[in-house]
Amino acid sequence: MSETNLPENAANGNPKYNKAIYCLLAWFLGCFGIHAFYAGRKQEGIYFLIAGIIGMLTAFLFIGGIILLVEFVICVIQIVKAIQKPADEFGRISD
Repeated sequence: MSETNLPENAANGNPKYNKAIYCLLAWFLGCFGIHAFYAGRKQEGIYFLIAGIIGMLTAFLFIGGIILLVEFVICVIQIVKAIQKPADEFGRISD
């Protein structure tokens, strides 16, 4: 592929991702950070993944439920922020 045919993700440092896919991933797989990995935020995805694993393993304790609840609230906030961002003609948004 030539430089002119590259998607905007590869052409500059500002990655774009589909708004609907991001929101669905955040809603259904948010506790594992899949939406953050999809958006190109690897460090945030790793934090979500570690916290999600710890939350799942300690779910029978009170602290595991708290961890998962906090992750869920953060994901809902990220979904609301993503919905409010204007999308381009292909439905993509960027940070």
